[in-house]
Amino acid sequence: LSHAAVFEEVGFRFIPIGALLTVSLLITKKKEAAVSLGQKIKLSFVAFLLPDRAKKMAGAKTVSEHGILSGISLGEWGMLIFTSLVFGFAHFNPGVSWELGKVTSAGVAGFVIGLSYLVYGAHASILMHWFFNVYADTFFLLSETVPAGSKSLSATA
Repeated sequence: LSHAAVFEEVGFRFIPIGALLTVSLLITKKKEAAVSLGQKIKLSFVAFLLPDRAKKMAGAKTVSEHGILSGISLGEWGMLIFTSLVFGFAHFNPGVSWELGKVTSAGVAGFVIGLSYLVYGAHASILMHWFFNVYADTFFLLSETVPAGSKSLSATA
């Protein structure tokens, strides 16, 4: 439960969205002026961890200055939607644990988590992913332990 949030964020958000952003920013910076190798490495590293800060470093529109709609590029929106869909379908495991309904909830959660990654950075998406996992597992555990309509929880309240 704890490590899944980190590994899934790396695979579903940091690598695909971060790589797109890195390439996009390096191409943009290359057109502007001569950029040293050290600046390129720093920009690439920051793009994976703090996308909005990397965009500010490159002189691109940021969410903090232009809002969510203008601060996130069309390519980023496309990658966010794509990774959210893949994330949703990755949680479909018929007959074993998760059924078709999990695709929708995981896809929506993936979209929210991805949006938090683009706006706030890697730390925010890992924490949010962890929260969704803990909430879902706690809900599942309680639903298996205490049947619906049971008076055992209402008697203690």
